[in-house]
Amino acid sequence: MNKLTPKDLEQMNIEKFKAVGPSEKYADQMTDFVNELRRENYSSRSANPWLKDVEVEFSRHPDGSEKLKDLKLLVRTNDDHVVGLYCVRDDMDEQTLLDFGGNISYLIRPSERRKGYNKINMYLALKECAKRGFSVITLVVEAGNRAASRSVRAMGGNMVTTFFDRDGMGLQFEKYIVNVKDAIASYAPIFEYLIEE
Repeated sequence: MNKLTPKDLEQMNIEKFKAVGPSEKYADQMTDFVNELRRENYSSRSANPWLKDVEVEFSRHPDGSEKLKDLKLLVRTNDDHVVGLYCVRDDMDEQTLLDFGGNISYLIRPSERRKGYNKINMYLALKECAKRGFSVITLVVEAGNRAASRSVRAMGGNMVTTFFDRDGMGLQFEKYIVNVKDAIASYAPIFEYLIEE
């Protein structure tokens, strides 16, 4: 089978995406996003304090705040719809990285899952990591979350260990290491056409 060219993709009316910071423009969509998570009881299942902070901060400041300065929204530009989000962190020690899910935390809106958006979300996050000078990053995935594990592995993630949370919730996690340059090089031919700057 031949690879699709950018011209082929253009003729197919393929969805495109961009990463943007929180703003008043997307405040209502972010409120809906948080409500979707609450309906799924997502934050109470998660030991990830970052996600809990996102929910609280968006409830209080849907147009952004200092606490959300590193947060990016994944917006499908065809309809200007927020389908996911990610946050790149570079100022944490190893234990804090494990507690907060690694250098990148990411999430796809529940109603937009199973559409391949998380790989695009992660690709944009890896590009941000490259801009910040990362050569290797840590990602942490809840064990048993097969979709998240597949996404991380697809982006070149190598699992190096598993561990249990320190909060006593009994949740097991997988720690992955990703070579930023290699992951971007592998996926640029696929995803760059889908990204609008």
